Amino acid sequence: MHPDCEYCFICPTYGQYDYARLALESFFRHTERGLAVVIDDAHPKFHRFWDRRWNVAAHPFKTRGGVTRSWNHGLRLARKFGARYTICGNDDILFTPQWWQGPVLLANDPDVGLVGPLSNGPGLSNREQNIWDHVRGYKPSDRPAALAKVAAQLRRRYEKSDGVPVSAANGFFLFARTERWWEGRFDSRHVFNPAPPYAMVHSEHELQWRMMERGWKNVVSLRSFIFHYRSVTRGDQYKRGLWYRRPPPSRRAVSAKK
Repeated sequence: MHPDCEYCFICPTYGQYDYARLALESFFRHTERGLAVVIDDAHPKFHRFWDRRWNVAAHPFKTRGGVTRSWNHGLRLARKFGARYTICGNDDILFTPQWWQGPVLLANDPDVGLVGPLSNGPGLSNREQNIWDHVRGYKPSDRPAALAKVAAQLRRRYEKSDGVPVSAANGFFLFARTERWWEGRFDSRHVFNPAPPYAMVHSEHELQWRMMERGWKNVVSLRSFIFHYRSVTRGDQYKRGLWYRRPPPSRRAVSAKK
């Protein structure tokens, strides 16, 4: 492992390792000097699911603790490894070509707290992040060519546009300078509030509200597209609208032969 990195992707996991592998694969394909920090929430069958050539640091917890604990530990490692920028994300996302362009520009604004992207699955209350409001006729697809096409459309359309201020971007993908994460910390060891009510939900909103109280704005980058399968770990009962799932292995095998 090579800890020297520009971008650190904190990837919490719990069992959905096929999706997590795709997330890491897309991150390394589209990111130079990247480091993925895999934080597993004590799944009994945790294993090395990534390619050994990838720059990955892993920490499997021995007891369940929730995604907020994973993000907090990942942020401590990001600071330790000297990452300039850090993403607190989910394990069911796909990065796209030049995803970093808009977020980097916005994150270096001293008045910005956290940056989120546009997505097909940004959350029911995060309407400012809806990709279908920016790409006419958008249909969800996780094919690399389709993802690259959408990303290119956004870069062309919003070449000179700034981000859109929001009260809080969705927690599937939050980007900031590592220094800014820690400037907005809850205490000396935690960026996110570690109290039990925030173990699994709403910790990203609580953090962004605190950032706004400091005078920082949270924004959505109109030039960044991150595909989100959404709520994979929680199950298909949470699947809504344009949220997406990979086909079963048998169907993927048939498609590959065609």
